[in-house]
Amino acid sequence: MSEPDIRVYVRPNDPKSEWTLKLLDRHNVEYETVDATMEQGQVELAALGYGIADLPVVLTPRTHWTGFDKSKVLALAKARHREPNEG
Repeated sequence: MSEPDIRVYVRPNDPKSEWTLKLLDRHNVEYETVDATMEQGQVELAALGYGIADLPVVLTPRTHWTGFDKSKVLALAKARHREPNEG
């Protein structure tokens, strides 16, 4: 199984981060989480031009966004389930 190509930068106990992850889970979207409070997460966020105040930050191969955005998560889920399986 390959690594998910979606990364979600989060902060523990952050409601917006938790809502984003729960919605992705509910729609069976695979993702990798990165704890933005850890040094490596902070370095990666800074390289992308974001900071802790922007969390969560969702990166996909085609787009990215900050904060909890239900419509974008739902659009991502719809696109993911529409894409043909490769293999």
